Amino acid sequence: MKPFFRIAVMLSALLVAPCWASESDEETQAVFAHLLKTHADSVVRVSFVIVSAFAGQEQRQESSVTGAIVDASGLVLVPKLVVDPSFPGMGRMSADQKLSFKLESRDFRVHFAGQDQPFEAEALTTDADQGIAWLRITTPDAKLLKPIDLKRRATAQPGMAYYVLERLEERYGNAPIVSWGVVQGTVSVPQQAHVGTGAAGLAFNAEGDVLGYVSMDFDDSDSASMTARQSPRMLLTPATRLASATQRAKSLLDAE
Repeated sequence: MKPFFRIAVMLSALLVAPCWASESDEETQAVFAHLLKTHADSVVRVSFVIVSAFAGQEQRQESSVTGAIVDASGLVLVPKLVVDPSFPGMGRMSADQKLSFKLESRDFRVHFAGQDQPFEAEALTTDADQGIAWLRITTPDAKLLKPIDLKRRATAQPGMAYYVLERLEERYGNAPIVSWGVVQGTVSVPQQAHVGTGAAGLAFNAEGDVLGYVSMDFDDSDSASMTARQSPRMLLTPATRLASATQRAKSLLDAE
């Protein structure tokens, strides 16, 4: 290719590429802006302490995750591992090891953006099949509670993009961000769910409707395949099952 034509091709590429990228960027920016405007006030930072004890030695580790307010009573949706911590291989411990080993979570705190003091919370219940759990804010402030409407939902489909809102740590000003993933397919065992790749947490479509909850599926009985993957599978529990499970959790509050 002659130098003149080579330069012309390069210039053409530079002129065309920004136009295509701009359209894509504008669409993504619109989705992010809509999701943040619609749901950012409903996602909070949940801090807690993991306590492990073995052979009389105890260690404490502080951690935090994103939680979602799902009921005006102060119900917070979190990953199951927050309330019931575990690790790959824990299920294969011997009886003697289990007797001398303890792993639990304590000191749950819910942090609202713009508030200096966090709110204490307690573990309410877990749903092992769905990989989710719920906390209850013990003294909720009704003015801060802006629950996500789980009835405003949509059906996830393979090939669909999903979006997850996260609340960053205090060092980042508890800022909300948007992550995303893709629904790869559907499985019926060990539960009816979608398989995804990408972010974990409460998943929305581009319009802000709830698609379900994406959690990590740790399988102790399949350690070889998980080692080959270097990561657990991401399972998306459909929005309908998420809503019914949350309603069951809320019924525990109503029964008190």
